[in-house]
Amino acid sequence: MAAMVSRQRALAVVDAEREAWERLVAQVGPERVDEKGPSGDWTLKDLAGHLTGWASRKLDRIEDPDGEDPWPDGLDVDAINDMIYQKNVERPADEVLRDAAAVYLRLRSIIAEMPEAELNDPARVPVLEGRSLGAALDDGSYFMHIREEHGDEIRAWRGMTG
Repeated sequence: MAAMVSRQRALAVVDAEREAWERLVAQVGPERVDEKGPSGDWTLKDLAGHLTGWASRKLDRIEDPDGEDPWPDGLDVDAINDMIYQKNVERPADEVLRDAAAVYLRLRSIIAEMPEAELNDPARVPVLEGRSLGAALDDGSYFMHIREEHGDEIRAWRGMTG
């Protein structure tokens, strides 16, 4: 049986990840958020919208594990990514970045209200595929999409272009 993750530990992980995201955005700088390159033709704003879309879906599923998927049935990953991109492409960067920061606060609020037994229950959040929210936070897998996939892209782009 996996070790129990305390609410305090889970909140500390969320806070550290939020701070890492904010540092990354600050290091890119406001003058470059609309510059193509962090992920092909996508800008940092585009990536922030993408990450927010996926994170918001996960949060919807954590808040209501038995609820319907907020996305239409039958879409593949590319279609979902395009749907998220189209939703954000015309929005100002500061709004998209504000939404990206808000997902951390939303997750923090969910954890603050969740009993520790539920935080550590692998059956509580089916979208985490057999892992408890506490374990996914503690081992870093919850934030893998930003940290390892797109975070690495942003850092590499930032390093290559200045």
